[in-house]
Amino acid sequence: MAGVPVYVGTPLQPRTDRLKRAILHVHGGGFAMLADGSYAEAMAAQIATRCGCTVYSVNYRAPPDFPYPTPVDDSLSVYRTLLKTMNPADIVVQGESAGGTIATSMVLQARDMSLPMPAILVLLSPALDLSRSGDSHFVNEGLDLYLSRSIASLIDLYAAGNDLKSPSLSPLFSDFSKGFPSTFLQAGGREILLSDSIAMHRALRRAGIPAELHIWEGMSHGPFGSPAAPAPEDDEVSDEIERFLEAHWSPKP
Repeated sequence: MAGVPVYVGTPLQPRTDRLKRAILHVHGGGFAMLADGSYAEAMAAQIATRCGCTVYSVNYRAPPDFPYPTPVDDSLSVYRTLLKTMNPADIVVQGESAGGTIATSMVLQARDMSLPMPAILVLLSPALDLSRSGDSHFVNEGLDLYLSRSIASLIDLYAAGNDLKSPSLSPLFSDFSKGFPSTFLQAGGREILLSDSIAMHRALRRAGIPAELHIWEGMSHGPFGSPAAPAPEDDEVSDEIERFLEAHWSPKP
């Protein structure tokens, strides 16, 4: 789509009320990892099965060859392509981890270009402050089973020398009073990125944006289990996402 590789997930049993709706997914993976397409493909299938609608998973170009802003630009190109045939109210944008950074930056860039906003933004364990100024980057060091402060090297690879406190790189520092979609945030109580989600939730609420924050006890970065073998808590996260979609994905077709 627009020259960007995209994996399209189609549910075997699509929901009749979501036949004209879609989720634009931006995968995580440390900005520079998991860029071979296998992760994007797997997530397209997984999310389509869960949500009962078509999923477009962007396999954006990644660092070191393609640092910021290329991943954001690739995601925006796919979003603009969807807007040619879809009502923005029928589109949800979802990203996890580094994909949450890229997805949020993409939505903000679309807004600043006067493009219509998607209906909802779903962010799972997102990195939203690349300057790593939040408390959890220190107090949860050593508690997170998957991430540590060594992610600084991956952030630097992605940022390519740009100011880490720039709102275009760290969405947390953006002005949300200019408009932003309803947002679902999920984070783990033991992950080093916890502060990013907490601070983002407060920034959105101060701007009057509908937003929910769900923090999971004992959870490190990412899900408890694998997509092939989710833990009960992972199923509960999925249930909360679905409830949020039902509440904010309107008007009904």
